Formats: sequence, C-alpha cells, structure tokens
Amino acid sequence: MGAEYFDATKINAQQPFTAVAMGALAVTQGLELKDFLYHSYGIRFWDAKLNRHGWQPIIQRGQPYPMSEPVELILGASTEGQPGIELVIGELGDEQGGVEIFFDGDR
Repeated sequence: MGAEYFDATKINAQQPFTAVAMGALAVTQGLELKDFLYHSYGIRFWDAKLNRHGWQPIIQRGQPYPMSEPVELILGASTEGQPGIELVIGELGDEQGGVEIFFDGDR
C-alpha cells in the first residue's frame, strides 16, 4: 500500500482497527457472550379510573438480549370512530418521583 509512491522501508502499513477486531475475536474463542437489558420498558396508557396516564411494563430489566420471543401489543380504540392512536414507549425508572419528557415530531 503506497509502495509505488514511497520508499518501502518508510511505510508502516499496520491496520489498528483490524488488529483490535482480530484480537477481540481471538480472546472470545470458546467463550459465550450473554447480554441483558439494564432497564425496563413500558407502554403508556390512559387510566380512566384514576384520570391520569399510567405505565404498563412490557420488557423487564435483566431480560436477555436479544430476546428469544418478540413483544406483541394489541392496541384498540377507546371510543367509536376514534381517528388516531398514540403509542408512547418509555424507559421505566424508580417510582420515586421523576420527570416525564416526550417528543412530538420535530419539537
């Protein structure tokens, strides 16, 4: 690489990114990597009894990743002729207060 332009003794053609990848592969031979999720995730819903939003967990903290089974959601309208539905999925945290922030479009 570059020998047609430079003196071959001056060329250092080591490949650091390839070296890191090859080294990582060599270290992991015979090892099994198990990854898991650090956070729980849920879907926001409207609780008509309490007149406020609530959260329904759908993915539990500590679950292996990638997941062996997909998450299936069945959503329905709340009223006859409802023109749309809002799906808010969020990271669930501790129940000790906190702030809820969500983005709508480009805002």
